[in-house]
Amino acid sequence: TSHVHLALFSSCISIFFLRSLCIYLFICLYTFLFFFFLMIRRPPRSTLSSSSAASDVYKRQVQEDYVIRVRGYRTGWADSDMATSNPYIMKARVITPYLLPAGGTHAANTRYIAVTMHSLTPHVTFRYTINDRRPTWNTGLMGNTITLYASPDYAGEYTIRVMATRAGWVDSQATHLIYPNVSSLYQYNETAYTFNLKQIVATPRFTPNGGVFAASPIEVSMLSGTAGAEITYSTSEQAARYPSVVGTKYTEPVSLTSTMGQTSTAVASTVGMVNLTAIASKDGWADSDTHANLFTVSHLEEWSSSNGVEISEAAEAFIRSGLKCEDVLVCVSAGDGDDTPRTAKLELATGDCYCE
Repeated sequence: TSHVHLALFSSCISIFFLRSLCIYLFICLYTFLFFFFLMIRRPPRSTLSSSSAASDVYKRQVQEDYVIRVRGYRTGWADSDMATSNPYIMKARVITPYLLPAGGTHAANTRYIAVTMHSLTPHVTFRYTINDRRPTWNTGLMGNTITLYASPDYAGEYTIRVMATRAGWVDSQATHLIYPNVSSLYQYNETAYTFNLKQIVATPRFTPNGGVFAASPIEVSMLSGTAGAEITYSTSEQAARYPSVVGTKYTEPVSLTSTMGQTSTAVASTVGMVNLTAIASKDGWADSDTHANLFTVSHLEEWSSSNGVEISEAAEAFIRSGLKCEDVLVCVSAGDGDDTPRTAKLELATGDCYCE
């Protein structure tokens, strides 16, 4: 008998727990279905949030059409009829353009910054300003390139803003991207591009400023109108365009002699033609223009030829000019089978050139 009672008790306990579990599961299912139907019956928002929905719409890069359907409801009332809006056409928006280079300055040996405008949206028109004002679809300059030039009178600062337009699309916002990538295409935090143009150092000047000189050596001084500028010079033709790279720093007057760049080897005389070039530079400034001039420096001693003929003034002037008879007279062979080379010579008594 005790065993029977124990079995009946165990069965009652099992049935009780099973009923409790079924009731619990039923309540959970009912609660889930209640909230599910409540959510799907909730009407859509009547206005777009400026922080989420609106930005999601305007960030789209393709045109999309939207139709809004809404139904009203109230507890204890019958639901209203469904209202359907006309289509809302949301235009695609032009991707914000970017500039290359993205602001900054230029090297000392250049005088300008060439800026190009780009957008990942094709077939756009750019409008830009260089005075930090925001351009619009009908204001600002049109184009996709701009070159900013340095000046010898002042250092310039330009702030460029650019926007892009395309027919049938929403205009882009002003520039903000430097190098766009997939993760940043839809960030519209506006930033301007600032370019700094260096002032150009004043071109150095020579004293004396080139010419023909009968005495050797001569002293040439150099000066730039920009205070604190450093001058670099060269007497080599190969360095005439780049004295700042291979030249010599100017600290005192430069001595030019008749043996520098020698072009004439007449007896007891030397004539040198020197192409002197110089450039001035200063930290934070653009390098000056290269200044160059030609110096002809001659040295002629008193002497007489072996037959006692003194050098004439005409011959002396010719030698001092730095010219050679080969420069003004072309000598050919005598002909008639005589192929003996002939060279141009200077007649010291008269200053004439002849073939010998």
